[in-house]
Amino acid sequence: MKRRGWIVVAIVLAVFCVLGGAFLVADKETPKTDKEERLADPNLLYFSSHWSGLCSNAAGEKGNCFQENYLYSTGSLMKKMGWNSGSKTDISLTEEKLDGASMKKIKEKMEGSDLETKDCSSLSIVDAGWEYQINSGGLKNYFKNPPSACKEIFDEINEMLLNHP
Repeated sequence: MKRRGWIVVAIVLAVFCVLGGAFLVADKETPKTDKEERLADPNLLYFSSHWSGLCSNAAGEKGNCFQENYLYSTGSLMKKMGWNSGSKTDISLTEEKLDGASMKKIKEKMEGSDLETKDCSSLSIVDAGWEYQINSGGLKNYFKNPPSACKEIFDEINEMLLNHP
């Protein structure tokens, strides 16, 4: 009889441990990446990202490279560029302030293009990629590897970002 009692206690404890562990795992959130936090920022007006798996650094080492642009409604433009080989990483971060006229032109381009409501289906691309997010008029739209007709608009906005006074 004692043996049966210990078996019941062992089963109850095992069930408790399994259920308790499941609750502990379910309560933990996966930490957001820097990019995810920035994309969730309500002040983010425009985001663009370009990457390629076929890059080399100044020393000729092979790897992948990327550039991310974050434009905020305050006129702050954050540019993040990097190269990664798996064992080495080189990232630079710069921040600029766009003037009122540049911000106005970019906002007009975004609003005139209807990008916040367009459905630009994603293309399957190997060894390169593009991502964009538009936050305008209370609407947020995210694009990944959009077709040429949509990408051309983003290219024009990026050109404005890179060549502002």
